[in-house]
Amino acid sequence: MQLGLPIDGGPITGHVGTTKFNIKLKWLRNRFQQMLLDLQDNALIQYAHCYILYLLGGVLLSDKVNNTVHVRYLPLLADYDAISTYIWGSTVLYWLYRAMCFATDYNVEDMAGCHTLIMSWIYYRLPF
Repeated sequence: MQLGLPIDGGPITGHVGTTKFNIKLKWLRNRFQQMLLDLQDNALIQYAHCYILYLLGGVLLSDKVNNTVHVRYLPLLADYDAISTYIWGSTVLYWLYRAMCFATDYNVEDMAGCHTLIMSWIYYRLPF
């Protein structure tokens, strides 16, 4: 609820263990920063897909290094109108909880997950 992501809808699935099929966030950022102003609707949708994929890998479902996004999310972006029907909120929360569990290991130095969500929760729930 804090990020405004849907918590009802279709499930987000994909194999979590494979790490060799990633897209570099720097490459994605360069693509949508080069967007022309007078594009047709199809091209705008392609840039929107690029930006959403960038948000997934860079903010919502980031890895520890925060420099790539897994290709498993590409099929979810295939139908532009269906993107908002998936349970992104639950997925982001799962990814954050999973990352926090891994971060409890003494040898872990970085943490994956949506740091924006955990910071939002801290500011919302803890009195200062």
